[in-house]
Amino acid sequence: MTKTSEDQELPALTPEEVKQKARKVAKRNASLLSIYRTASRNHVSFVEISDRRANILISTCALIISVSFTIFLGESLESAAFLIPGVIMIVTCTLAMVLAMLSTRPYSSRPFYPFPSAKTKLAAKSPNLLFFQHFYKMEPTEYETALNRMLEDQAKMRRAVIRDLHGLGQSVARKYRFLRFSYDVLTLGVILSVLAMFVVVFRQHVGAG
Repeated sequence: MTKTSEDQELPALTPEEVKQKARKVAKRNASLLSIYRTASRNHVSFVEISDRRANILISTCALIISVSFTIFLGESLESAAFLIPGVIMIVTCTLAMVLAMLSTRPYSSRPFYPFPSAKTKLAAKSPNLLFFQHFYKMEPTEYETALNRMLEDQAKMRRAVIRDLHGLGQSVARKYRFLRFSYDVLTLGVILSVLAMFVVVFRQHVGAG
């Protein structure tokens, strides 16, 4: 009587095959950690660059606003025509400064997730144990249990690393989006103010002539 495929036992792995399989798993995990470290370092560098640019932009806008108040609005007391370029410059610089501040504002894409229990669906609401805002309310024992559970499962560990990288990317993209809007507003405001100033000066010379 022949045995079916279900009855046949799989051949046992030799010690050499076991070692090769373990080496493959270790190599795959090492590659994942290397990619994670590289991507995290790049994201942190992008965050530092965006924060420096935002600080420069905030300082520049504050300086322009103070100069505009002293020069443009001071001149407007003698001629109301100078009020227009001054107001344009002040409004646009204020808006650009606010956008730059929003780019440096701490941001959380998702709220805190409680420790998963038997009544909660882990697949629907699983905390990212590598992101502090998802576990900062957990008790130390709860966090230790959840982290050990994740480390025991290679698939969960890879998923946590991927989700953490995705969250970092979203944070960096948000910062640069506000920063780009801020530069666009400031550029537009400078152009409009200069054009308005040329129009005012041109009209004064034409009227004087």
